[in-house]
Amino acid sequence: MHHVAVSPDGKYAVTTHPGTGSISVIDLKAFEAVANVNTGPAPNYAVFAQDGKAVYVSNAGDNSISEIGVPDWTEVQHIKTGAMPEHIVLSSDGLTLYTNNVDDGTASAISLIDGSVTQTYPIGGSPHGIDLSDDGQTLFATSKADNRLVAINLSDGSSRSISLSPAPYHLTAVHDINTLYVSSRAENRIWILDQTTLEVVGEVTLNGIGHQMVVANR
Repeated sequence: MHHVAVSPDGKYAVTTHPGTGSISVIDLKAFEAVANVNTGPAPNYAVFAQDGKAVYVSNAGDNSISEIGVPDWTEVQHIKTGAMPEHIVLSSDGLTLYTNNVDDGTASAISLIDGSVTQTYPIGGSPHGIDLSDDGQTLFATSKADNRLVAINLSDGSSRSISLSPAPYHLTAVHDINTLYVSSRAENRIWILDQTTLEVVGEVTLNGIGHQMVVANR
C-alpha cells in the first residue's frame, strides 16, 4: 500500500498498490475491503471528485490517469499524461486535474472533459509534491533534485521559486490560513511557508521522514 484517499462523505477509503497495479476500496463503516480494481502499472496517488462520484488514480508505470466510477468501481477513462505521473490534485471546479511528471521534470494540467493535456509547466528535477493555493490560481510543486519550491500562476503560466533544502518532498496547502506544509525527503522535518510570499515562517521536527499529509477540519 502506498497512498490513501477518503471520499468526501467519509464512506470509502481508496489505497493504491504499486506492486500489483491496482487499488483497494475500503468501506469505512464496515471496515472491510469491498472492491479491488486494476488501474495500471505502479498506481501512486488517488484523489476523489468533490461530489464523490469518481476517484482519479495516477499510474506511474504507463504514464496515465485512471478515472474510476463510484460506486460501481469500474474504469471510466484512461487518460495519458507526461512521463511517470505521481502526485495529483483536482481543481475546485472539478474540471482540471494537475499532476507532476517525474521523468519529464514537469507538471501537467489535464482537462477532465476530454482527457487532453491543456498545459505543461516546467518544475525541475524529480518533481514530487503538488497542491493548489486557497484561491485555486497558483499551483505549488516541489523539485527534490533541484531543492526548490515552485509556484505557478495558472492565469498566465508565469512562475517563481525559492530554494528549499534539502530535498523538498510532499506538499500540502493548509487552506484558510494561507500556509504550506512541505516535508523533506532527507531530513526529519516539515517546513511551514506563507503561500503568498513563499517565506519559511516555521518548522516542525518529526521522528521520521514526512510522507503523505492530510489536513483535518476541526
